[in-house]
Order: sequence, then C-alpha cells, then structure tokens
Amino acid sequence: MTLAASVLLSLVLSSCGSWGQGWPSINCGFETGPAHELRKWHNLTPADLHNLTAQLIETEVETHFRSYLINISWSLSMDASIKELTATKICVMSKGTREHFECVRCNYTEKFQSQTMLGNRRWQFHYIGFPVEPEMSYSVSAYNLPPANIYEDSPSKSIMLTSPGCKDNVMKYSKSCIEVGSLWNPNITACKTEAEVEVNFTTSSLGTKYTILLYECEKCDVPIEKDLMTKINETRTSVRIPVSDQSNNISVQIIPYFAKCEYDCRRHKGTLTMCVQNHSNGTITIDSSGRYVCLILAALFVIVCVIAAVVFFRNCGYKENVLPSCRATTTC
Repeated sequence: MTLAASVLLSLVLSSCGSWGQGWPSINCGFETGPAHELRKWHNLTPADLHNLTAQLIETEVETHFRSYLINISWSLSMDASIKELTATKICVMSKGTREHFECVRCNYTEKFQSQTMLGNRRWQFHYIGFPVEPEMSYSVSAYNLPPANIYEDSPSKSIMLTSPGCKDNVMKYSKSCIEVGSLWNPNITACKTEAEVEVNFTTSSLGTKYTILLYECEKCDVPIEKDLMTKINETRTSVRIPVSDQSNNISVQIIPYFAKCEYDCRRHKGTLTMCVQNHSNGTITIDSSGRYVCLILAALFVIVCVIAAVVFFRNCGYKENVLPSCRATTTC
C-alpha cells in the first residue's frame, strides 16, 4: 500500500474559539528526522497531551482495493502553557511481518488564545493517514512541541493497536491480502472409488504450484502428498491419487504456492464423498446424499399418484350422483 492513498484531515470540534477569536487548525506532513526544537533551549514548554486515542477506519485505496487507515485523535491539556504550543509530533512503529517507523508533524496554524474551546471543551484534533497491513502491531506515540529540555522529563502519550488478518471482511480486499490468496476460492470436491481419490479444485491466477495432502485417518500424521503444476489461469483441475481400499475417513487439503507467501500460504480443506461410477457389472454406486435424493423423489412420486387417484375417483362419484338428477329435472 502506498502513502499516496493516505488521507489527511484536520479537525476542531467548534467553528469558533473563545472570545470570538479564530481557532487554530493544523497542517500535517511527514518528518523523517528529530524535531528541530530539540537543538534549542526553551524557557517555557507546553504540557503533555491530555488524551490520545487511535482506531482503524475503512478506506478505499486505488479504486478497487479496500483496507484500513489509522485514525489518531488527541486532546490538549487545559492550562496556560497551551500558549507555548506550536506543534504535535506523532510517530507510529509497526511490528509483525515487517518493521516500519515513521512520524508526522502537525503544526498549529496560529497561537492558542484560550485554554478551551467555546463551552469549556478541550481542543481536539485528529489525523488520518497511516496505512495498515494485516496482522501487525502498531505502537502510536505523540508529544507536544517544543519538547522538554535536556535532563527534564519529556512527557508523551502512547497506545497499542493491532490490525486484523486477511480473514477480516475489510482487510481481505486489501492489496496485501489479495496477493496471498484471500479471495481465492478453490471450491474443492473429492470423491473415492475403491482404490483412488479424485480431487477437483479451481486453480488461481496467483500461482502454478500446488500440493495435495490426503490424510487416511484422523490421527494420521504422515499424509499422502501429490505435487501439481498448472497453468496460470482459473480453471477446474482434476487429480487422481491411489489410496488403500480400507481408507474411508480421508481428509483433503490443498496448499498453494503464491509469490507473496511462498511456503506459508493458507491451506484449504475439502470434504470426501463416494464417487458416482459405472462398474463392469452395470451397477452404479451413488454417494449417500444421492441415495437420499432418490428416496425423496420416489416418495414424492407416490404421494402425487395417490392424490391424483383420490381426486379422480371423487370426480367420477360426483358425476354419477349429479347427472341423473339433472336429466330428471329437464324432463319435468
């Protein structure tokens, strides 16, 4: 995900400050090094932030991707030192599949003339713009500028935030998750004849290599493996794998190998049924679900026949009783 997708907002909760003065807004931008205020001695410095919060918000990136951004909100302390406040610096460190560190400096456009907003409310601001990757921990810290002098306490606020994985209903549409197969549905079907298991699944455009695992019992640790190479397309593929005649409780797993996750891609499981197969003696083996369907259809056919017969005989009896009386009435 690129930083071009980041959204920057500045917000104060009231349209005016105290005493009819204009209220400060903020201009934010990325700052790679330490703040220049650290090189100077300051007679007065602002108090620490009163509060710091962060949450994930859904966003649409590059028109066809969806993901989260971090919405960071903070409020200012209500004391006279707010007049010394010039900026707030926010830094985010991510830990997980990769580590990353970046900071944003939000400059206040003018000096604060009041400790509070109209209605005795704290000044509040927020920034949206740090992109989120799946299954990462984010440490968000913020402090006011100018900072405390050397050998003085340097107040700051920090919080932790964890992003969801690729199974999340929003995150699975992110570019990072799509590249590891979050939207791939192999639609696995598997059926067994006497000594073979036929596995069918839909391949992905993300890779050409797959490994099929067959576990012949629930407690079996060593599966039957079958490596498969396919073309880069989304088509149905069928593979036959020899198994033991006595193996009836077989579980099927397919491991894809995509470029972004390589040997750590998510496994997909399938269920096993009995195959529909023509034998040499002319009989047909139908799986258990097929048997139930046949029984239901046969029962429905019998019920329809019985209802039709009852209706037919009732109509015949009605005609025999009614028509003679009609003829007698006509003669009279």
